[in-house]
Amino acid sequence: MNAKNLSLEIVSDKEKRSAINAVLRKLTARLGVDPDLLGTKISFGISGGMSPEREHELAKAKGLQLAFQSIEEFLPNIRTRNDLDEIVQAFSKSIEQAPTIARTTIDQIKAQIPRRGGPGRIPKLDPRESTVVCEEILKLVGRKYKVKDACVEVSKMCPDLLQKTVGPRTLQNIWLKRDQFLSE
Repeated sequence: MNAKNLSLEIVSDKEKRSAINAVLRKLTARLGVDPDLLGTKISFGISGGMSPEREHELAKAKGLQLAFQSIEEFLPNIRTRNDLDEIVQAFSKSIEQAPTIARTTIDQIKAQIPRRGGPGRIPKLDPRESTVVCEEILKLVGRKYKVKDACVEVSKMCPDLLQKTVGPRTLQNIWLKRDQFLSE
């Protein structure tokens, strides 16, 4: 049998899988994924106290499992040894770029996931302190100060008034919400 006939020889599914799996094992090693995870069922839900590193590793393994499923669907298109060699070569070339591709893909996925909620920023002043500040600004506005100038003056008074420093910009933001603090 000559080389041309050998390249046109039909390849069995078992041979296809073993050749592609060998290349994919190299890929998993390059991406830093434990090859044993590829055979396990991975499902995501409420985190049971897993470390972020472990969650990241499981996410990479799950992504590779999905990629392997796609490759399984592609196997019937590989008919000859020549087709198989081309596919193996293409995978081998992409192994070097795999970490970069994986990082950009993971970044794109992370951008689509809503960020975790939380308490948000803790207000500088509590409602009682905000009421005191609004009353002081109101007194200065009553004496013909502009709101911006009144906030600067009250900011200077805050260390004596509240025993904390508060910037004029914070006071302007509180003043904008004065309806919450001034009930009269």
